Amino acid sequence: GARLLTSSGSYDPAAELPADHSTALVFYCGNTDCRASDGAAERAREAGYTNVNVMRAGIAGWVEAGHRVDRPQS
Repeated sequence: GARLLTSSGSYDPAAELPADHSTALVFYCGNTDCRASDGAAERAREAGYTNVNVMRAGIAGWVEAGHRVDRPQS
């Protein structure tokens, strides 16, 4: 269910995030060197979302931990 935001700092929460402000949101980058997920998460909090998290290890950490990644169909 991952979605790519149009921008980490200027995306429109009303257009790009679920309508239910209690939905669990997890923001992440590619790896630990990127901090764009922090800005995206803060923007969601400012918009009134209450269950906002950042996966600090990013998708690289997710894969390294052995979790499955679904790739888009081309």
